[in-house]
Amino acid sequence: MTAFRFGGAVFVVPLMEEIFWRSFLLRYLVDTDFESIPIGSFTWSSFIISTVLFGLEHHFFVAGMIAGVIYSLIVYKTRSIVQCVLAHAITNLALACYVLYTGKWYFW
Repeated sequence: MTAFRFGGAVFVVPLMEEIFWRSFLLRYLVDTDFESIPIGSFTWSSFIISTVLFGLEHHFFVAGMIAGVIYSLIVYKTRSIVQCVLAHAITNLALACYVLYTGKWYFW
């Protein structure tokens, strides 16, 4: 079960979350015709709303918001969802290793 949790956290979750949060929602909050909005387009409202919602999705709200800000900044700078997925996967990998090493399962 731990191996499935590890694999999901490192390979599945970053891909699915970044497609939703950074590829879809950031652009949808700018215009409902989100496909017409280039990836990495910035508005304060889309940035703040998506950051707060991303934080609410996570067990530790503030940590989730901080990660959301970082991933959004990556997409604004690189205009690449792939870079966001990679950053998210590295974050989750580091967290998974920490949890497995320390046994602090409440972080998962």
